Amino acid sequence: MSQRKMGPRRSRYRLGVDVGGTHTDLCLFDEGEGTVTTYKVPSTPEDFCRGIAGGICALLAEKGIAPSAVGYLAQGSTVATNAMIQGAGGRIGLLTTAGFRDLLEIRRQNRPLDQLYNFFFERSPVPIPRHRRLEVAERILADGEIWQPLDEAAAARAIDRLVALDVDAIAICLVNAYVDPRHEIRLVEMVKARAPSVEVCASHEVLREFREFERLSTTVINTWLLRPVSQYLERLSHTAAELGIAVPAYVMQGNGGLLSPESAARQPVNLLVSGPSAGVMGAVFCARSAGYRNILTFDMGGTSSDVSIVDGGTPSARTDTELSEYPVRVPMLDIKFIGAGGGSVAWIDQGGALKVGPRSMGADPGPACYGQGGRLATVTDANVVLGYLHPEYLLGGRKKIDREAAREAIERTVAKPLGIDVRRAAHGILTIVNNNMIGALKLVSVERGYDPRDFALLAFGGAGPLHATALARELGIRDVIIPERPGILCALGLLTVDRRFDVVRTAISTLAQTSAGAINAIWADLDSQAMAWLEHEGVPRGQRRVERVVDARYRGQNYELSLAGEPGRWSDATLRQFNQRFHDLHERTYGFHSGHALVQLINFRTIAHGVMPKPVMTRKRKSTGDVGAARIGERKVSWHPARALLATPVYARDKLKAGQSVDGPAILEQMDATTVLAPGERAAVDGYANLIVSFTGARRR
Repeated sequence: MSQRKMGPRRSRYRLGVDVGGTHTDLCLFDEGEGTVTTYKVPSTPEDFCRGIAGGICALLAEKGIAPSAVGYLAQGSTVATNAMIQGAGGRIGLLTTAGFRDLLEIRRQNRPLDQLYNFFFERSPVPIPRHRRLEVAERILADGEIWQPLDEAAAARAIDRLVALDVDAIAICLVNAYVDPRHEIRLVEMVKARAPSVEVCASHEVLREFREFERLSTTVINTWLLRPVSQYLERLSHTAAELGIAVPAYVMQGNGGLLSPESAARQPVNLLVSGPSAGVMGAVFCARSAGYRNILTFDMGGTSSDVSIVDGGTPSARTDTELSEYPVRVPMLDIKFIGAGGGSVAWIDQGGALKVGPRSMGADPGPACYGQGGRLATVTDANVVLGYLHPEYLLGGRKKIDREAAREAIERTVAKPLGIDVRRAAHGILTIVNNNMIGALKLVSVERGYDPRDFALLAFGGAGPLHATALARELGIRDVIIPERPGILCALGLLTVDRRFDVVRTAISTLAQTSAGAINAIWADLDSQAMAWLEHEGVPRGQRRVERVVDARYRGQNYELSLAGEPGRWSDATLRQFNQRFHDLHERTYGFHSGHALVQLINFRTIAHGVMPKPVMTRKRKSTGDVGAARIGERKVSWHPARALLATPVYARDKLKAGQSVDGPAILEQMDATTVLAPGERAAVDGYANLIVSFTGARRR
């Protein structure tokens, strides 16, 4: 990667770019005017940078802004997630302790829940075939004792063998290296000396935690992603430079923070679920402006739906994510993904039942109504046929719609096989996809011990506002929040987050065994690493912030709970307070606590934040005028499969003013999304142009 260490320049223009499977969304914030301009273009999966460049050029040209005036650029990317899903990582090798060569293949002996009774179940391919997994003689015990020194001669032969196998990167994961990484450090030095062109990645640099398989898996995946991610970031850097943008493109992490392109190229595992995390952070930003701290986020795009929970303004996070059957133990926002998007395909299974997803038509050829060659019925086609979506165009007129093609696809692939009419088939498609999304929302709320009725539903994504109120009614949620620009909220979220770097260390001991001095020594080391990263990244001193987290459990448990760690030096009083806070958290999480079990400290984390400037949205003055000026027509809409079509008013959402409200049935159209209000639903515009939808007891549609 080219080294551009500069931070954001002082400029009035800040640009966020979110690359999705179907569309690339752009959000331009003018700091001088306090205004946001959005743009949406089709993604270009064969080379995402081409779609990014086209979108940036079109947006800046529309506003008459020179690329050199952009002082901040951030992007959310699917490149790491796509590489995982598609098995498109680099050609890598592994060096590990003798006797542990097959750990990656043995894995944990548990199956995915939906495959428990599948006699023909096959596990996903191992990222590294056995002939490229080599052992080295060494052994460090769990207490740090060197039981067997590193055999450097044998290690040199193993390195040479991997180089002869034409690997482009080598992962190093030695047993108990989280306690003492000296053997890993020496192997890194040997690889760099013997094969300077080969990338190397050691476990103590990626995840200095216990649990051997999880540490190995995370290190291997990080190494596997080095090549595709670094190549993408290099292309992106060149693309931005060719356009005349003189600032680096910060990259969104799955933990809700940003990385510089240089750091991202070394830690690509942190880029998994990058775009969806930006959406959650954008949802937090918008919910705060609307006066809500407890929200369920619902992001429905062209390929998938992503849901999460935000309690008290803080997104739920986790460190035990699993992708393609391999654990990734890095901090990520707790987001559930299901194959339910606008492009999700409706199909009939062998038993004659209607299904929707997870297969998607994506951006190319897309739904049948796009007129690009797609011939299968999708969720978008159903919304077009029923009248919820404009029957002639989307994206403000840039995307032409073929309503008859949508109707024909539903009739041929769903209605005729089921022996029903097209309207009933379209309603069936929406009912099923809505039920799928309700299940996902229950996973992050009910199954986490939360009552969804205590939360508002914040809907975004190009298709989120189409389905949001139906989901809320089913879950008993009273308020639905639809941001001013729901289709590009992920891009806006990129402008609301800080740079972030996590440093972790496993140091297992009970509170009774440890001392404040021992813990202070751990914090001093971790804080030092965090400050070194902030210094390396060029974060100004006034924008540096450090946060601490401790993972703890009762001795004998296998899973930990995370608690905030006290800043400053710890004392005996701090330890007593921590002990009580853990009991309280255990009670709140599991419904009980133990008065006699010993509390065990497991992992210590220091999180470095480089605070970035945030958009300051201008509050809009309320209007007492009539909403008639925003009405742009009407069309017949099917609100129920057995009832007549209802003439429904259509409004231009951007013409609605703060303080105004619209009663359903109504359709609210804008460039990036369409909001559907069924009979008995009311949408009020707040001071920041959010729609707050409430219900007056109408029947569910």
